[in-house]
Amino acid sequence: MDSLSSRIDAALQAIASAATLEALDAERVAVVGKSGFVTEQLKQLGRLPAEERKAAGERINVAKNTVLEAIAARRNALDEAAFEARLANDRVDVTLPGRRTERANLHPVTRAMERICEIFARLGYDRVDGPEIEDDWH
Repeated sequence: MDSLSSRIDAALQAIASAATLEALDAERVAVVGKSGFVTEQLKQLGRLPAEERKAAGERINVAKNTVLEAIAARRNALDEAAFEARLANDRVDVTLPGRRTERANLHPVTRAMERICEIFARLGYDRVDGPEIEDDWH
């Protein structure tokens, strides 16, 4: 179990010195991944005598939780640093002119109707709006 504590200490130092999320994830996989050191230790618990198994399992789980907490803390620190860097780079200059909105166009049927009305207006007709049906029933 001396090996466990020395490997966990080395992993904690590597986690603390991880500069990127990729390096942090690589360390997580190396320690608690599918074939990581802690996982291998957990697999070997079945080979231990029953009286040693409980104590060894507790030590391994405490070490695993310590590593996972350190990884979560470092991930939060790296995310916060990336966010701060992004905020520093994305400054808005309020003295610049604003963006213009694009003007919308009329629907093609509406444009055709307006053109037809213009043509008939030049021919002398007037445009009159009213009810569409004028009879006794409506």
